[in-house]
Amino acid sequence: MRIDFGSIEEKKIANFKGGMQTFRTRMFDDGSAKIMYGTLEPGASIGLHTHETNSEIIYVLSGKGRMIYDETEEQLQAGEAHYCPKGHTHSFINDGTEDLVFFAVVPELTEAAEEPKEQKDTQCFAYVDGSYNKVSGTYGYGGFVMHDGKKEILQGSGTDPEMASMHNVAGEVLGSMAAIQKAVELGIAEITIFYDYMGIEKWAKGEWNRNKKGTIAYYDFIQSVKDQIRIEFKKVKGHSGVEGNEEADKLAKQAVGL
Repeated sequence: MRIDFGSIEEKKIANFKGGMQTFRTRMFDDGSAKIMYGTLEPGASIGLHTHETNSEIIYVLSGKGRMIYDETEEQLQAGEAHYCPKGHTHSFINDGTEDLVFFAVVPELTEAAEEPKEQKDTQCFAYVDGSYNKVSGTYGYGGFVMHDGKKEILQGSGTDPEMASMHNVAGEVLGSMAAIQKAVELGIAEITIFYDYMGIEKWAKGEWNRNKKGTIAYYDFIQSVKDQIRIEFKKVKGHSGVEGNEEADKLAKQAVGL
């Protein structure tokens, strides 16, 4: 199937995914996949976002840019590709002096998102989320722990430069730690953590590499409490109307001044 991008109207999207300046794109979308011919001018970026129901492949045609991928950073140039699997987070930044031009393919996955079982069967549970204020460089978390019909609100923030380089991911892991720590302080034997970013579970279980102090500290914390509390993780789809997740998202934004 031939796709003529020259015949597709170019769209100019300001602050795409919370990024800087304008993202120009010619997009083909048949409902099963999005194929984009995109351009970022110097200083422009696509904001940090998580692929909840799909993945993305980016191939650079010209220029160069910096890719923030989970807790790592990659430099990409013409002839190189980047892959962001489902459940992972990335942001693309043109930190060069010429236009960054690339193809992006986003295939939609057909499996249905699993809705969380309501907490009738869970004596203690928590919803956590992270956020980042790019103006102030503040990362933070929000959420709550429910136990015995009582709600314990969780909020916190920080500006440590190394942690801030992880953007909202720093808040995600700190929020999970705060919820588990609260449960331990309350003498609770078991907690279920509802989250919308896969790293919350993967780093806790040691299934993803840990390269920054935030994720290293998170894994070490889980190891330090594993004999005191049983932790179960359940993923929910972000920004999909799940009440607890929406509340955690709001609290996280408040924590960083958004």
